[in-house]
Amino acid sequence: MFERLVLKLYLILQAYAFATKLDTEPSCSKLLAELGDFQKNLVTCVTHNSVPVQICSNCKIVYGNMTKQYKKLSNCSEYFDQDRLNLIPTTQNLLSSIWSKAYCNGKYFGKTVFSGYPYKCYFLSIYHVTECDQDDALQKYTDKNEELSTCINKTANNEVCATCLHLYRDLNSYFTSLNQRYNGKVCFEMQDQMNRTRNHWSKGLKCCQRKPKLTYFTIALAFVISLPMIFYTSSYIITIQRENNHGTLHDEDPLLNVPAPTASTSSTATPGATSLPTTSSTNLNETTSAISKKIF
Repeated sequence: MFERLVLKLYLILQAYAFATKLDTEPSCSKLLAELGDFQKNLVTCVTHNSVPVQICSNCKIVYGNMTKQYKKLSNCSEYFDQDRLNLIPTTQNLLSSIWSKAYCNGKYFGKTVFSGYPYKCYFLSIYHVTECDQDDALQKYTDKNEELSTCINKTANNEVCATCLHLYRDLNSYFTSLNQRYNGKVCFEMQDQMNRTRNHWSKGLKCCQRKPKLTYFTIALAFVISLPMIFYTSSYIITIQRENNHGTLHDEDPLLNVPAPTASTSSTATPGATSLPTTSSTNLNETTSAISKKIF
């Protein structure tokens, strides 16, 4: 009798616990509706903090709520892989990609933190390497930027470049070192702020007046201009030389074209003596005339 009473009491307690659990756990449809609200809030927050970019610091709570809600909804299998669009995870991935592209995710002793908070330990997930710094990089950058802004605002326009130059160089060098350390994956808020500072320094304040060096340009220009002159001069000289060589080869030398002696003008040589050809007076006059023309 007592055992039956205990068994009934146990069954009643189990039924009550099950009913309580059903009441406390929200339904999948309710989780889906809440996820939609969190996603809508994140889109609104990102839009309002897009220019200048401040989504990492101002939207971190909304993003965290959306991520937690999506994890709760992941237990409801009826909303996943039911069609080729798969809209719920697709929408979540699109919103998460915005957060990732802005490099808003960080790691602090293995727990997720956001770049808007000061942090001393950086986790490079892409290389699986943890680097711990002695100082707070984001806070240090913010302090340097505020110091430069204060100097610019308190200094006259004609003296701001010389007075605040060391602060600008210090800020720029520090950001460059961070960018090299993390392979360009610095929080986009810092990148956007640094780009605006550089643009204001160079274009707004006109503190980056670079003097152009025209030495190499002048040398290159002179070389290019002289190329046609060198080409045509060389062509003219080569042509003249070829014409001179052509005339030397084809002109006839009268001394080498003297007519052969005829029988009437030849004489009989004495024995033992060499006979020399003789020419008539007519041929001699023609030869002399040709030589005179050649000379003059």
